[in-house]
Amino acid sequence: MTKGVRLDDEAENELLGAVGRYERVRPGLGAEFWDEAYAALLKVEESPQIGTPILEADPRLNLRKSFVRRFPFLIVYCELSDHTRVVAIAHVRKRPLYWIGRVEAADER
Repeated sequence: MTKGVRLDDEAENELLGAVGRYERVRPGLGAEFWDEAYAALLKVEESPQIGTPILEADPRLNLRKSFVRRFPFLIVYCELSDHTRVVAIAHVRKRPLYWIGRVEAADER
């Protein structure tokens, strides 16, 4: 049984923003990004250990990243006792680790 995935508000905004930007580039591309991001989120939900540990972060946070197929985005998340928390849907080439301030060791949103 899976615990479920919850996106932080910021991560949800990043996802929706990326969908909108891709849709403006080419009609239908936003939907393709959505499908790939959703598939990546399902994989994280099914097997949270699938992602690569983020070594730049405090190891107590247990942060991991999983890439979105076909697009330069990654899902930043951590497994908590009752769910998997998605901290960011981050573009891999823009502002590395900008999201790190969102995470606190004791935070179990």
